[in-house]
Amino acid sequence: MTIWCIDLDKTITATPAAMKALMDGLRSQGISVQVLTGVKAPTVEHGAVAAKHSLLASLGMSGSYDTLVVVADPHNDVAAQKVAYMAHVGASVLVDNNKRNCKAATKAGFLALRHIDPKHPVREPTHANRPVPHDAAQSDVPAARELVSVGA
Repeated sequence: MTIWCIDLDKTITATPAAMKALMDGLRSQGISVQVLTGVKAPTVEHGAVAAKHSLLASLGMSGSYDTLVVVADPHNDVAAQKVAYMAHVGASVLVDNNKRNCKAATKAGFLALRHIDPKHPVREPTHANRPVPHDAAQSDVPAARELVSVGA
């Protein structure tokens, strides 16, 4: 099973609607989505895990992930903790805002996608945002028959 690990703070929280769409899409394809986040503490307390669950619920993410994993950051080294967890479960991908976490994941052989917090409010994708050609002949979009015949 393919496993994606997605960071919570400043990743999911930065663009919750877009991240929810990504997470739901991954899960619909049979990919396990694990929220992998850290706390700045020597150990992970039950209250910290409950707070992360509550934050996810407040963002509407309750059904969008399979597992919440919270790692401790005792020596300001959450990157090593995240990579160790990913290796333990056989994850393939890390989505994180932190450059150090992404570098550590890449160095360990994982695909790392760095989420950068947008400087402007994110315009959520809608069908209204996409121009729909009125005449396929005037469009740059190939007709469906052309797409189907490619490689035939």
